[in-house]
Amino acid sequence: MKDNSHIKILLVDDRPENLHFLSNVLLSEGYKVQRAISGQLAFNAVKASPPDLILLDILMPEMNGYEVCKQLKAQAETREIPIIFISVLEEISEKVKAFKLGGVDYVNKPFKAEEILVRVEKQITIQRLQQQLQAQNQQLQQEIKERQRFALELSNSHKLIKSVLDSAQTGICLTDDSGCFIEVNPAFCQICGCTREEIIGQVFTVHFPDADLEDITLELQNDHGEFILRRQDGQELIVDVKWGIFQQDDGKMFVVTTIADINERKHSETALKLRERYLAALVAVESKLITFDNCAQCYTDILQSLGTACRASRAYIYENHRINGNLCRSKRAEWCAPGIRPQIDNPKLQNLSYDNFSTWVELLSQGKMISGRIAEFPESERAILEQLDVLSILILPLFNKGKFVGYIGFDNCVETRIWEDAEITFLQIAATAISLAYERYQAELALQTQLDRSNLLQQITNEIRSSLEPGKIFETAATQIGQAFGADRALIHLYLALPTPRVILLGRYFAPGYAYDREIDIPVTGNLHLQQVLLQDQALVSSDVEVEPLLANPQSVSREFRLKSLLAVRTSYKGEPNGIICLQKCSFHHWSAAEIELLESIAAQLGIAIAQAQLLEQERQARAALDCQNIQLNREIRDRQRAEAAHKNSEAKLASAFRASPDPLAISVFPDFRYIEVNDSFCEFTGLSRSLVIGRTLK
Repeated sequence: MKDNSHIKILLVDDRPENLHFLSNVLLSEGYKVQRAISGQLAFNAVKASPPDLILLDILMPEMNGYEVCKQLKAQAETREIPIIFISVLEEISEKVKAFKLGGVDYVNKPFKAEEILVRVEKQITIQRLQQQLQAQNQQLQQEIKERQRFALELSNSHKLIKSVLDSAQTGICLTDDSGCFIEVNPAFCQICGCTREEIIGQVFTVHFPDADLEDITLELQNDHGEFILRRQDGQELIVDVKWGIFQQDDGKMFVVTTIADINERKHSETALKLRERYLAALVAVESKLITFDNCAQCYTDILQSLGTACRASRAYIYENHRINGNLCRSKRAEWCAPGIRPQIDNPKLQNLSYDNFSTWVELLSQGKMISGRIAEFPESERAILEQLDVLSILILPLFNKGKFVGYIGFDNCVETRIWEDAEITFLQIAATAISLAYERYQAELALQTQLDRSNLLQQITNEIRSSLEPGKIFETAATQIGQAFGADRALIHLYLALPTPRVILLGRYFAPGYAYDREIDIPVTGNLHLQQVLLQDQALVSSDVEVEPLLANPQSVSREFRLKSLLAVRTSYKGEPNGIICLQKCSFHHWSAAEIELLESIAAQLGIAIAQAQLLEQERQARAALDCQNIQLNREIRDRQRAEAAHKNSEAKLASAFRASPDPLAISVFPDFRYIEVNDSFCEFTGLSRSLVIGRTLK
């Protein structure tokens, strides 16, 4: 177990049981734990003794977690303390707010001990790496000052060293005007690995394989120079050579030369320059990772900084993915030194299988590197790498949440050079930083995607509930769904079971260039794929339609419609299917669990919309039938009113003629012959008034 006793973690929660649980979890791993039961107490504790990490509850009385975080981030002495929010709130908006306020992570209640420990250790690791980088920066500045001081001292002592003819640390020799040794001191002999007798009489250049007398004569004009000296045993040293030219009384010239072994110093300077170069590259990489957006240009800029720093011929990043279940990789970005042939557009390096690199997956998945001379690699690997002019290589893995997702590589195509341990350490730090940035980007992308899809689902739901135009709902929904899923086609169908099962297109979305060349009639009878979709609420996934057993003639379907991947789900209302949503991709696509779950949620809402549309259509038809009945009824009423008016007119005319007739007339009803009407002539004839006659019988 790691020694975490020096790490102090502040726990802030208004519930004692939560503080007790978290304390036990962290104490079991050796962390120091301080607890606070309110926001104000937490703020006071941080001011008194800043912790290394804070686990902060959001929902607390008086001062909530957001307010505590805002106050801590507003002060210079506390703003760098990482804060992990803990809360029962699961809304995406709450998590986004937490990250915007400066939180580094978000853990939902109820707690899981393993999750708490992993997230805490991750943040402690990030903090430690940042502190190490700052410490290395300070150390670099100190080394630069030391180097400057050393150079100043060396310059001040230069004249003194020239005047010293014999020194235990410096080789001194005298050569005549022909360049031959006439005297050497013990230190010179020790540097050359020879005895005095072996040196005297030899030409000065005998120990300098890369320089001749003419080169040295030219250097005499500068008083000193650096040369490669080859010792008697073959070992080569870098030496600083200084000389002075003197003239004897006889006019002959002689040269006094001092030789200092600067081999160790040169290696130190080289190491320091290497360190400076890599630190500058890491700073450049870190500045790019601050705004990391996973784009190819961002990767290219990072590779340029790292490739230049390590003096590679080529630097690149590969991303892992799967094709038909097999792990493959594709080159995402590349940087090449001047004169090196780029390979970014090489189609052979896209969708490249690991079959010939079986050991790579095993080693890289374990976090191990791959490095060496290509000539020593297995034949299957060497055959591919030699085509790319690679002489030596360094491969470092990239991870996302502990999963091997790709690698960053460096090629040497000019010389067979093996990277030193210090170089590998710096490049591993860079690979870790890239992995963390990629992990952060994926987490932010997942949150944003989840938020976008939740908004999409909410938008579709609101439109279904508010719109009275079914056709517009389904066309809009098809477009929104297709664009949200990045589908090449999105289709929404109505399913009618009676009188004959059939499907009718309600809405469709075609990405540019993917429209159908003709209208498609989808049969129901004998269509096993469609029937299976209609049987279940779960979506039917076909990542590769060419091997989909439920599709009839899948190869023909794939060729005609350029269809590679399919995701279909039924819509239903009260348990009965009433439609289908179908997403199509014209490239192989692995449908994720999140995509499947979202489409199933959308299908549940569209099922309601289709049922609502059917009810509206039935109501429209019923209203149309009722309108027809009302029109017929109004027509009959008008005809009846005209007939009644004509009848009344006829009766009026008849009554007028009846009353005006000179003949006695009476109207009686059968069978009792009761009078119901008489005219004036009848009354005169009978001598009775009309009121006495009406209602009486003939008797």
